[in-house]
Amino acid sequence: TADLANGIYEALVSTAAGLTIAIPVLLLFQWLSSRADKVIDHLDEVGTEFIVDFALPDIGSNEAGDSNRGEIEHSSEITPQSAI
Repeated sequence: TADLANGIYEALVSTAAGLTIAIPVLLLFQWLSSRADKVIDHLDEVGTEFIVDFALPDIGSNEAGDSNRGEIEHSSEITPQSAI
């Protein structure tokens, strides 16, 4: 029975040591993961604002500044035969 008690004692000490290390590391991981998620969300917002403000063309306006938004100008000069 002494061997059994020593085995149980060793298992309990190993478990306590493992939990002593694992719990703070888990808390640190959760904190770092939360910070990383916040940084990623912020970068996503900044990137979206940049694309909307600077990278997207002015949709709906043409070079002449007409107010015919969304309309396509058709030219009768270009035909399938003249494009060859």
